[in-house]
Amino acid sequence: MLYQLAAAETLLVAQEDADNRPFEYLAEDGSLIGFHTDIVRAVCKQLGWEVRFVRLPWKRVQAMLANGDVDAVTYMGKTPERQQYALFLEDNLLTVQHMALFVRIKDAKRIRYQPPVTTMMQAWRFGAPADYFLGEELDDALRSGVSVDRTAKTTTQLLRMLVINRIDVAIGGIRSLQMSAPEEPALLRQIVRLEGARFDGSPVYIAFRNQGEGPRQASEFAAAFVNWRKGNAYRELVTRYEMWDWMPGDYRDRKRAGAGVASEPARP
Repeated sequence: MLYQLAAAETLLVAQEDADNRPFEYLAEDGSLIGFHTDIVRAVCKQLGWEVRFVRLPWKRVQAMLANGDVDAVTYMGKTPERQQYALFLEDNLLTVQHMALFVRIKDAKRIRYQPPVTTMMQAWRFGAPADYFLGEELDDALRSGVSVDRTAKTTTQLLRMLVINRIDVAIGGIRSLQMSAPEEPALLRQIVRLEGARFDGSPVYIAFRNQGEGPRQASEFAAAFVNWRKGNAYRELVTRYEMWDWMPGDYRDRKRAGAGVASEPARP
């Protein structure tokens, strides 16, 4: 294959040191797996590259990419600030995230979703993970000046804050409860997603440094990723991790049109 003719190299990829399943997490045997992780390994294999992952706190991950200490970062949303040091090629888009609001089960009848969300933020104590890109609508709401607690470093920490009544409403990914349940099973008995509160998705990428070899690596990875997505391995990975809710719209449209994509599994 053409990609394998290039000289072997090692891609150093940083990820957040958190249980971000089904995207990036540690299996019971300690191995690093997840939809994003498996994609990077598969594409690097296409390229004939080695890949090495480092897992660090999210702020440090961002700083390392900005300083050129790692080649790429996965699970990163595109913002004007990050574009100053990172390359977000559209063909390196991994998934599309959708955001939701969560409340304590006992408060679900009195806390109702009533748009605009800025009005709710003035009435209730909101929280969101620190340094996470929440999508345009929610980020615009935060920039409006409303007070939102952003001390939690991970989604699981945020949901714990909700349980102990430090906040009334938590902002997280649409399946944050399921992602946090392996670490904190009790959350499923105490928290519920607020009905009707679903926000437009924000794309997340494998972002490459914009200095040194970064532009070349980003371009070569993108070309190999496009090629690999055409095969059965990608569709099988989507099915295995039940990722249909996170697929880009064009991919979901091809599936629904019967363009050879595997059947969508039942969703919880």
